[in-house]
Amino acid sequence: MKNKQTDKQSIYRIREKNSVYVDRLCLIGYLDSLVLSWNIVDTTKNLVMSILKEEYKDLLVRILLYCKNGEHLKMTDFPISKDAGVITLKNLPTGLYYCELVVTNSQNDSITIKHSNEVNYLFNNTDQHHTYRWLEVIDMDKTWKPSFSGYTNYE
Repeated sequence: MKNKQTDKQSIYRIREKNSVYVDRLCLIGYLDSLVLSWNIVDTTKNLVMSILKEEYKDLLVRILLYCKNGEHLKMTDFPISKDAGVITLKNLPTGLYYCELVVTNSQNDSITIKHSNEVNYLFNNTDQHHTYRWLEVIDMDKTWKPSFSGYTNYE
């Protein structure tokens, strides 16, 4: 712990870095598009490398975009190479959208890092073609249960 004397007040500095790290994955709806924004912090990258036992640069990082329209659930993915960024999506079909930030190693083990908010999107122009490759999602019984997980990384 460092003691720093300024104007007769003692300030104790415990850490040199921020004490809170936050990953971000967000969908923002506009009239003619959806904007997908993400940020992956260094602490999460270190944790993923430890769990998947591979260097982060060797892992496949993707954003999976889901569209639920009635009873049908479709999915498309966007491989990403940057820790932070923005993608603007246009000409999407009408539906309820959400996305997941997923990391996969060479053994095909995957970890979902972050789940986004849900956005209802209504596209009025039916003359536009949808340029994304959509796959039908088969709903299977889950063998895992969603839960809260937290971690602390001391440096």
